[in-house]
Amino acid sequence: MTGLNELRSPLSFLQSRLHDIPHRDMLDSEERWWKSEGVAISHAIDRAGTPWLRMFDRLGKRVDEILYPREYQTILKRGYRSGVVWRALEEKSLIPTYLLMYDLSFHDPGICCPYTVSLGSAVPLAKYGSAELQARFLPQLLRKDDSVWQGATWMTEIKGGSDLGAAVGTVARPVGDGWLLTGDKYFASNANAELAVVAARPEGAAAGVRGLSLFLVPRYRNNGELNYFIRRLKDKIATRSVPTGEIELRSSEG
Repeated sequence: MTGLNELRSPLSFLQSRLHDIPHRDMLDSEERWWKSEGVAISHAIDRAGTPWLRMFDRLGKRVDEILYPREYQTILKRGYRSGVVWRALEEKSLIPTYLLMYDLSFHDPGICCPYTVSLGSAVPLAKYGSAELQARFLPQLLRKDDSVWQGATWMTEIKGGSDLGAAVGTVARPVGDGWLLTGDKYFASNANAELAVVAARPEGAAAGVRGLSLFLVPRYRNNGELNYFIRRLKDKIATRSVPTGEIELRSSEG
């Protein structure tokens, strides 16, 4: 049976189950930070961690800016710097990422959703993206400082369900050397991501799931304007610190 002391920290539990913990220095550093600062910050997030949407600036321009409590950003950015995304590609292994996420989710599970979807953007791009797309977007997702880009994976539409082939109505139209996507995503987590992996059906593609494709949709167009719009954020019961919203794609560049 697991003793109470083993459940007081993620490192204690791992120590009770593994003979040799990989990446021990990394986990020791995280453990020290959580004991000295992180736990108190996490408690503050629990009380007032829900982000909110600022749709327009003071001049009435559409900005769709998501605002966070400062405490949430402190924890979120630390995880990116520690390597929840860049370690997976640099070390060619998901083990350090999973260890970090286990450590972080022990104290604050809400912040692991942004890490997961950011990883779900970087890894497919590194595996399947063209050399041009990798050169354009991958370095931003793998930065080791607070300028790192966040990713997202937007599939779900208002029909819901697990059959994406039946539920996805977003259409992608070829234009020049790119695509324009039009549709609505109904449950889009990390709604302010700088780069999203979006499911859509190219014009004329077959019905069903095999007719779908994945597109990279940046936060901003080539001309600097917003490339997608946030209709609203969801009022959720759990993981309230994660901004999950409804996304409008209106001839969005992909």
